[in-house]
Amino acid sequence: MSIFKSLSLVAVICVFSISSVLAGPANKIHPDKLVNAYLVVEKLSSDGNVNAVGNKKTMYSFLNEDQKKLVNKIITLNKSNGSNL
Repeated sequence: MSIFKSLSLVAVICVFSISSVLAGPANKIHPDKLVNAYLVVEKLSSDGNVNAVGNKKTMYSFLNEDQKKLVNKIITLNKSNGSNL
């Protein structure tokens, strides 16, 4: 019985250690690739790229409401600060 308990304890410890390794770092924010792509296209369209203007409208239609709010906030902040993307 004690062998079974020790083996189960080792198995539980292995499972927790493997899951913590695979979980990755805590509090790491993964950037939204669609938002980043839209910001690049917006920058290209503001620089005068004709193809980017049409792509900008299409990509904006794929953004959900939270992404649209984030994109509009970033663009507004960049324009008010006079900085580039």
